[in-house]
Amino acid sequence: MKDNHLLDNNDNYISSSLKKYLMSYAEQKVDDLIEDIITSLHLRSFNHCLTIPVYNESHSFIELLIAKLNNGVWSSTLIILVINQPDTNADTTQNQALWSALTTLNFEPPMLAASKNYFLTLNHMQSCSSIVALDYFTENRRLPRKKGVGLARKIGCDLACHLVHQRILRTAWLHTSDADTQLPDDYFYQTTSSSSKEISAAVYDFTHTGEENSVTHATALYERSLHYYVEGLRFANSVYAYHTLGSCMAINTLSYVLVRGFTKRAGGEDFYCLNKLAKVGYIKQLKGDKLIINARSSDRVPFGTGPAVEKILKNSDSIATLITYNPIVFWLLKNLLLSFEDLFNDKDTPKKWLERQPKETKIALESLHVDRLFSHITSQIKDSRSCIKHIQHWFDAFKTLKFIHALEQSYPKMSLENAESQLRAGFEAHKK
Repeated sequence: MKDNHLLDNNDNYISSSLKKYLMSYAEQKVDDLIEDIITSLHLRSFNHCLTIPVYNESHSFIELLIAKLNNGVWSSTLIILVINQPDTNADTTQNQALWSALTTLNFEPPMLAASKNYFLTLNHMQSCSSIVALDYFTENRRLPRKKGVGLARKIGCDLACHLVHQRILRTAWLHTSDADTQLPDDYFYQTTSSSSKEISAAVYDFTHTGEENSVTHATALYERSLHYYVEGLRFANSVYAYHTLGSCMAINTLSYVLVRGFTKRAGGEDFYCLNKLAKVGYIKQLKGDKLIINARSSDRVPFGTGPAVEKILKNSDSIATLITYNPIVFWLLKNLLLSFEDLFNDKDTPKKWLERQPKETKIALESLHVDRLFSHITSQIKDSRSCIKHIQHWFDAFKTLKFIHALEQSYPKMSLENAESQLRAGFEAHKK
């Protein structure tokens, strides 16, 4: 199927947006590399792009990617590896070993271009693909500890944006994943078979797998809790009902530059980026083959799957004691989102609207400073459509989560097993 190219009827608008982003918001760390990287690619162009931040990984994941190039599963693909390390960590042994391994990989036939500007390029002639590895782990090039993986993802995607602007990349999509994730053969097809219009990002289906041990079991429990939360948001008809895993994202290039790229954080960069993207377009859930994520504990980021698995392992690996949000909070969320549709009718007396809400909802909204929303609606909003849009932007994924947390005082967390059962019962009752 023909790829959905980025530069189409909106060529001028997209080009100007890219140019503005690259001049004002892209990472300067990338600017000095562009000309040399383009030269190392021998002026070839690509239909697909994948960015992977890499920190203390073995070279086994590279072999899986190269196998897809060697087997002809993927073609015309650019893979960008951002090999990074926190500036507080002096041990670069594993990153250095990976870098050395990249220079000896068995391409068929191989071609290696290296640069003094801290990158190397591997051009895979058979599949018309290339791998570009960026060095952000050696001395004086390490990333600030507090910016970590968020900055690494941004560096890789910003490089891709430069290449889109130079027409080296001919795609509407910036794919990003992780080294612990195995990608299916239809990985790029899942996005190119879908129109990119009105879609700001796409989220792949996923599953965690591993050997039969405590880590795998704990990861399976955590994955269930992730699905439970998203299902709860879907039940409430929230526009923020999607998974937020950096390993499972593809971003519309125009949307990426409109939201100024990834947030530079050591964790949660996926959550905050998708939160911004949901405000400029639709987040699509893809239906193709699942991405397979290796089940493992990790201290690479301060929160997320790795730390959550560690917490489960320390406390208990029993489904009976893993707790999650009470399903009642999703009922209250659903009712609130429905009630928001009527807020414009009370825009001159918004406190009357607030008084009609359940007590728990009212207290939770007040903790979120809903008075600021009221003030803006009263003074600035002129029609109901604009009002609903503004409410969706204000009551975003972050405030939705804070709202749910505020409800915990009245509806404490409960076991995952019971929560899943009650949420399913709620779904069935709602259908009837």
